[in-house]
Amino acid sequence: MPLRKRGVASSQQAPAGDFGWYAYRPAEQGVESSAEPAATSPDIGSGVVSPPPADGEVDVWLTGWQVEDDCLQVALGETIVWELVPMDQDWIARLFDGRRVVSLQLDTCAGALPDEPAPLEWTEVRGVVQRIDQVSVLYVASTDPLERGLVPKRGSAVVHTVPSIWPEDPHPGSINGWIVRVLKVHEHLGSASLPSAL
Repeated sequence: MPLRKRGVASSQQAPAGDFGWYAYRPAEQGVESSAEPAATSPDIGSGVVSPPPADGEVDVWLTGWQVEDDCLQVALGETIVWELVPMDQDWIARLFDGRRVVSLQLDTCAGALPDEPAPLEWTEVRGVVQRIDQVSVLYVASTDPLERGLVPKRGSAVVHTVPSIWPEDPHPGSINGWIVRVLKVHEHLGSASLPSAL
């Protein structure tokens, strides 16, 4: 059955099962506390280097906990219609430390807060999934008093190219999200209002 929720126009549900809270659990190698600005630890591995998007392609971020919460499924070759919002650039910078650029995200909670500071800019993307990169990171104990608990170690993101989101591919660290590359067939820039019900 298609999932119809804010930001999501077309998708499939993931199979039933216990997927765990991968976006938040500490890495199985243990939790470190480090003030180093970027990760160079061999514990996380090197992953693959993704080529930049070609003309007509766009990379879209899917957040791990939202994928799990919505039982969202995405597979290579699937045709999608997504309502997207701008990507949080501070978050991508924290994960990749400048090694990867992602401009849009599928945020199923976007627009849910009644006191949003500014109107959201929606971008509708229709196209075919060309690539899926599973992103795992190493979590560390925060040294920032304003940010308690476990946080991704800066620059520790590692990608593994996978055929679909489920089942999860074996990975180092903890899965934080996926970057889905879409070959666009149509795009429409939206305005302040939420996308209409589909």
